Amino acid sequence: MGIEEMWIGYWLKKSVRLLNKLHDNKLQKYDLTSSQVAVLQKLWGEDGKTQKQLQENLELTPASVSGILDTIANKGFIIRKHDKIDCRINRIYLTDEGVKLEKLCYRIIDEIEEQISEGLTQDEIKIYISWTKRIHKNICRK
Repeated sequence: MGIEEMWIGYWLKKSVRLLNKLHDNKLQKYDLTSSQVAVLQKLWGEDGKTQKQLQENLELTPASVSGILDTIANKGFIIRKHDKIDCRINRIYLTDEGVKLEKLCYRIIDEIEEQISEGLTQDEIKIYISWTKRIHKNICRK
């Protein structure tokens, strides 16, 4: 075992890469990526977010969010509308087609959750989530 295999970051990075690959493979037949679904998830939770809100929620760069929004807009899943109060701000709204994707995408997420939690008890899952949240908080500290 190499020394890097004793690092939390090594296993987190390795797991995230595999998880994204698994997610992308399952979404490929629907012409979607995990990044696109992450944006759609935020809108399923609260439609009409601004690009800046999405960027902050997803911890992505403005260019990344802009590219994802362009792609899913071209696929007909979202539309951009000027804010009624401040027309300099664009709000992002789901189209009917974007709303229809929610059940499909959550079904895929459920399949992945089942796979990655295989052999773990509910208590172990809760502990893992708690630890991962703490690690996330530690990384976010400046």
